[in-house]
Amino acid sequence: MTALLAAVVVGFLATVVVHEAGHAAAARLLGAKVVRVRWGWPVARVEADLPPGRGRKALFLLAGAGANVAVAAVAVAAGSHGVIVGAASAVFAVLTLVPRGTSDGAQLWALARETGREARRARRQ
Repeated sequence: MTALLAAVVVGFLATVVVHEAGHAAAARLLGAKVVRVRWGWPVARVEADLPPGRGRKALFLLAGAGANVAVAAVAVAAGSHGVIVGAASAVFAVLTLVPRGTSDGAQLWALARETGREARRARRQ
């Protein structure tokens, strides 16, 4: 039982590291400087000086879940125990996109609402 618990904790931490690495990689690809990575339990956050633009912010926010989905695909393709790792990584990706608190999903939802408000304002003018 102790080994199972240790495996779950290590697996969860690895999933978080992959997720945050996805954000950091996206920030660098978008030309941003990664200012810091904040680690806490059970969450972490990459802070980056992103260039202006909602599209860039959306890509940055989606990159964490994208990294988890990529790991899930590779793990499932590996077969056997990889299916468990893949399923856990895919579930984590989905959960981070649920709009709650300050999650990636909540920030994406706020971007979408802001974009919609601006589009409605533009149509009225």
